[in-house]
Amino acid sequence: MRNLAICTLIFMTATILTSCTKENVNTAESSTSLIGSNWTVVNDATSESAGAISPASSTNYIGKAGDYFNFTRYGKLYWSINGQRDTATYLISGDTIKFKSAYIDGQTNMVDSAYYPIYTITKLTSNSCTIFNSTIIFGAAGSGGPVLTTINLKK
Repeated sequence: MRNLAICTLIFMTATILTSCTKENVNTAESSTSLIGSNWTVVNDATSESAGAISPASSTNYIGKAGDYFNFTRYGKLYWSINGQRDTATYLISGDTIKFKSAYIDGQTNMVDSAYYPIYTITKLTSNSCTIFNSTIIFGAAGSGGPVLTTINLKK
């Protein structure tokens, strides 16, 4: 019962944060100011509720030298966090950033790609940026729940 209460609390927090996001966006900078700049990673915090059968967990990765997000002018994002590097296509619309990566679907064995995950820009200045994502993961028999991710970047 306690895990259900924790799961409900995390879900309500995620709902409140995402519903109020537009009011909190710093409009001093246009979201296009992300483009063409190399941003260093300050931290990458994730909070996850595993559902009724597992306790909630959280991590907070502190950025190291060499961690970056580079939003190119051509819609490509190059990023490196803790030695893991990848490339994605991105689309910025207002205070929303959508990422698309090609991957092999495990069920169909076909190449699949969609704009996912979708992050909200919750803070943007000339020197700092915060992006936030809330995802609900559905599992079997009480597993699964909300996953909240906040990434802080700086120039």
